[in-house]
Amino acid sequence: MNDCTRTHETISPPSFAFAAIAARAFAAAFAALRLPMSSLSFGLDDMARAYRRIPVRDTRFTVFALWSVERGRVEYFYLDGHNFGFRSAVLNFNAFPHLVCAIARLFFAVPCDHFFDDFLIVDLKCAGLSGQHALDFTLSLLGQSAEPSKRKPMSDSNVGLGVLIDVSHAHSQFVVFAAPVQERLVSILTFLSSCRTADYMSPAMAASCRGKLGFIFGSSYYRFGRAALQPLLQREYFDAGPFYPFTAALSSMLEFLSFVLPSLPPLAMPLRPDDTPPLIVYTDAMFVPRPYSYPLLRIGWCVFCLVRRKRPPHGGVPAGMGCLSKSAARTENGIAGHYINLFGIRRQI
Repeated sequence: MNDCTRTHETISPPSFAFAAIAARAFAAAFAALRLPMSSLSFGLDDMARAYRRIPVRDTRFTVFALWSVERGRVEYFYLDGHNFGFRSAVLNFNAFPHLVCAIARLFFAVPCDHFFDDFLIVDLKCAGLSGQHALDFTLSLLGQSAEPSKRKPMSDSNVGLGVLIDVSHAHSQFVVFAAPVQERLVSILTFLSSCRTADYMSPAMAASCRGKLGFIFGSSYYRFGRAALQPLLQREYFDAGPFYPFTAALSSMLEFLSFVLPSLPPLAMPLRPDDTPPLIVYTDAMFVPRPYSYPLLRIGWCVFCLVRRKRPPHGGVPAGMGCLSKSAARTENGIAGHYINLFGIRRQI
């Protein structure tokens, strides 16, 4: 069915950063009114049996088959709702929670968004649970309801989209924090340790692990640590079977992760605009094959820091700009690197 489906649109669900985006809107509104920032709270709701309760127009597109052990034959059924796994089901279903959020925002001033059937709400703490009640009422107007057992009441912090989101400092420090859930960190380290003990990691296992770690590092400072996942990428796409041992590169990666993950700092998302210029990084590389030797590899990068306001003592560089470049060459003994002075300046990160 999916191979016969062509879609003309896509969806753009929010990330955990929605909490900071909504908090920034509150901060801007209070600043415009010249009022002190108020305390915020964050909560979540979930639609009850979401895919099953949103009807489709033509049930001929929801037919599925099951093998009947009792009758010894294939039997066909259809759903009035959506099938899990259908490419079109994602797009068709998401139109409904999108409508729910639009109504809740427009008529009840609920600062909300949705990630599929999960609703995220950032509201004033003094508003209590009114935002969640208004969202529940909106769902009831459309013949649906929230799942009470999955509700996370408005609070200073809650786990949303697999990330611990903390808005308790929004009014005092003008920042919202996000951090990976501790259970995720323990789970991924335990899994990798078991792979090392078994001396085995298949490409499918590497792909799953890389996806989970990518998500974890996505909620850390500037996605720190994702470069260390190269051994997983190697195993997923390039290593040939049938044996997939836990290599020295994977062991080094696990050693790095075992040290980093337990002390990973939360991601701080500021609510006020920051006029600090960004750090500009330029990279380039070259590859020249050589028939009777190792290929010639060169990797170079330049880092421009625009924060500096004084001209360097060596001169020749625009005020406020420093530059570092480093190139690396692969030799028989590995990577050999050397610094290159640009504009008479040498800096080390």
